[in-house]
Amino acid sequence: DAAKSFATDIAIAKANLAKEQAIASADGKITAEEQKRIQQAQANLNTAIAKATESETKAKSYADVKKQEAINTASTDATNKANNALNSAKAFVNAEITTVNNKVHNVESNIDILKNKIALKVEQSDIDKTKTELINKINVVDNLANNAKDLASAMSLGKMLFSDPTFKNSSNNINTYNNKGNGTVTTSRISKINGCPTDSQYCIEVKTVGSASPNYGGFYFGNMTRANAIFVTKIIAKIPVGLTIGWYSNSTGNNGTSKWLTQVNGTGKWEEYIHLLKCGDAGSFSSTSFFALDGVETPTTSNPIIWHIAYATVFDITENDESVNILKTEMSTAKNKVATIETNLDSITQRISSTESKTRSIETTLGGKASKQEVTEVNNRVATIKASLDSITQRVSSTESKAQTLESNINDKASKQEVVNINGRVTNVETNLNGITNRVSATESRINTLDGRIASAVTIQQFTEYKQSNRDFQLRVAQTTNLHNLVPNGTFAGGLREWICGGEFWSGPYTGYGFSGKVCGAVKNKSTSEKFLTSYKSFKVEKNTTYTLNFHYKVEQNIQSMEVFVMLSNTESGDYGQVIRVMQALGGERSDLTNDIPYSFTFNTGNFEWVWLRFDNNGMKPNTNLDEYCWLYISEVAVYKGNVGAVKYLPKGGETYDTTFKLDGMGYNCKFASGAWNQIGEEGNMWYAPGMKYPYRSLSYHEAVSINTDGSNNYIYRDVQLPARFDYVDPQYIDITASLKVWYKYTGKPFSSENITVSTGRVYRANGHTYAQVACRGCIRDNDTFTTEGLQVVATLHVTA
Repeated sequence: DAAKSFATDIAIAKANLAKEQAIASADGKITAEEQKRIQQAQANLNTAIAKATESETKAKSYADVKKQEAINTASTDATNKANNALNSAKAFVNAEITTVNNKVHNVESNIDILKNKIALKVEQSDIDKTKTELINKINVVDNLANNAKDLASAMSLGKMLFSDPTFKNSSNNINTYNNKGNGTVTTSRISKINGCPTDSQYCIEVKTVGSASPNYGGFYFGNMTRANAIFVTKIIAKIPVGLTIGWYSNSTGNNGTSKWLTQVNGTGKWEEYIHLLKCGDAGSFSSTSFFALDGVETPTTSNPIIWHIAYATVFDITENDESVNILKTEMSTAKNKVATIETNLDSITQRISSTESKTRSIETTLGGKASKQEVTEVNNRVATIKASLDSITQRVSSTESKAQTLESNINDKASKQEVVNINGRVTNVETNLNGITNRVSATESRINTLDGRIASAVTIQQFTEYKQSNRDFQLRVAQTTNLHNLVPNGTFAGGLREWICGGEFWSGPYTGYGFSGKVCGAVKNKSTSEKFLTSYKSFKVEKNTTYTLNFHYKVEQNIQSMEVFVMLSNTESGDYGQVIRVMQALGGERSDLTNDIPYSFTFNTGNFEWVWLRFDNNGMKPNTNLDEYCWLYISEVAVYKGNVGAVKYLPKGGETYDTTFKLDGMGYNCKFASGAWNQIGEEGNMWYAPGMKYPYRSLSYHEAVSINTDGSNNYIYRDVQLPARFDYVDPQYIDITASLKVWYKYTGKPFSSENITVSTGRVYRANGHTYAQVACRGCIRDNDTFTTEGLQVVATLHVTA
């Protein structure tokens, strides 16, 4: 306002001065008065200019003072605001860091709690698993009482002495049994009758048309007994109602025992009859396995007794009778264990209740699942922490931005260094936040790892089993570098080399059911009784050692089931000491062929050092088409030392198989286009050409054998041990004949001879040696009394192979 007033005064003074000068100059004359007024106006102008100048100076000075005051005030305000902003940022960030640290600590605590709860849940599932196993054992004990008949089946896993039990190619060494020798009893191999349960086209018919002995007569095998030997005879026959089948035998040693394991009555239907003989430990031993019918009828030519046999053979299962005692002992032990189990069930229940109490909090969130939900919850907490961190970062960034704006506004005045300090402190805050973020990320990584390991699990027990399987897998990887398969021809690429099959067999590459070209062995069974596939020879193992059996299988849908057995022995010849049932699979089931994971089973050899394997096709289901889906396929059979699990198949070392040439543990075999073949191996040299009955070995043997007859019409048998070279020949490839050499009898009175016959029995393997049977019968008749007496016959045994 002062400046405005001075400017007005100057303007008025200048206007008055101009006015006076104009008036004085109007007439061209300036009077003294006019000159005076002009001077006064000039003086007033000068005064106004001076005041204005003074006012300007004061205004400028005042403005400078006020400017400086404003600058000082702004600087102080900026400093205060910056300090306030810094302190606010520090307090806020420190509070947020404390909050985050607390949350991180809570996350880590929750992880520890989760680990502890998992441990508790594992303990729970272990208890549950133990409880289930104990209940299963109780069920096994109950089942043992209901499965007595299975003992006969288990015991029939011995060595089959007569290998054509369904009479496909022979009468399977069945002979007519009639001690009267009057021809009233006959045994005939005929075309099978309607309803015959086997897939063979033949059966045996036994007919009695008159008096016979014993009872109605029957048939016999005549296998030789020996000390402590055990024989099981299995017969499937159709015996008329009202008749019973009986067992008869010559001497079986001192204290021998025998019994039927099934009923013996005829039902008019096809029935299974099983008989067990345990020979004595010393004394006299002779032939056995004689069977005859008994009843109240009187057979005649017009009213004969006729019965049929679909299956008949004898198994040598020496020492397997101990399985009865073992079974009884195990049942007694199991019952004691059951009593202990029942006593401890309350304790187990209390432990379970305690565990459930301890884990109730986690079960609220886990719901019995493998911590999946808790992991999700922790992940959500981590996500919340990360969101908080993002918010902190944004606020710090905002604080930094404001500081930078403030720095720009004060134009390097007063608080420049403070702003630099703020930037340094903000950087430190960001460094701390990065550390926290890394800790949270590490925590989240641990959670994700845990989540990944149990994501597919349903229970904590599965999680534990997963961890255990990883350890097992690592063990298997470490062990596979030294794996050696003990099973020869495990893929059946060599056909039945090293194997024996009791039914129709096929082998070759197969693409069905997921085998994808694997070479398989297959057993066909269109009957309702089992057909077996078993190892031809045992293989050596170490005592008291764990081994793993692996194999692939497929049971076609119309088959009742398949069973697999491991048979242990202390001898190479097949005297089984223990039979282990590996598994049973029902029709339609198979191994995991999709992922090429074989069925795997571990066993311990105990005090045995020889092992056989056996696979059974248990026959067709009722009311199914017997010509469809009747095969059992087996492939990649392997036995490895140790518990190695379901590893990939490794063939036995040193094996080569193709269509014409085979080389393995049995030796060398070469086939020719004509069908002829040649083989060199441990069992000697063999050559075969089409049309030959047996392969030719160039082996022969002759021996004179003396036999005393008893004067009846019955054959008296003599068992002759053949030379060692025949021990390497399969008995089925050995031919024996006999001829009469001489006979004599000293009586000192007239007599006439009649009915002297020389024959042969069977060829068999026993005690590691090969035996052949020679049989004679004959008598002489006293011319005066017409009584008969026995005599001494010398026969010549002829053996070729």
